[in-house]
Amino acid sequence: MEAIVQSIHEDVEDYRRVRLDPILTQEQRVTADIERVMIRSSAANAIVTRHLASRRKGERVAGELLQSANLAACVSKIGAR
Repeated sequence: MEAIVQSIHEDVEDYRRVRLDPILTQEQRVTADIERVMIRSSAANAIVTRHLASRRKGERVAGELLQSANLAACVSKIGAR
C-alpha cells in the first residue's frame, strides 16, 4: 500500500512540476522585463528633469540679462508671444 501511495505522490508532483515550471519561467521573464522598464523610465525621468532645470536656469539668466540691460519690458513682450 505504501508503494502505491508513494507512486501516486510522485506522479502528482511530476504533473505539478510540468504545469508549474513554465508559469514560473514566464513570471521570472516578466519580472525582469518590468525591472528593465523601471530602470529605463527612471533614466528618462532624470534626463527630462535635467533638461527642464536647464531651461529654467536659461530663462532666469536671460531675464536677469534683459533686466540689467534695462530691457525688462521685453521680458513681458517675449513671454506674451
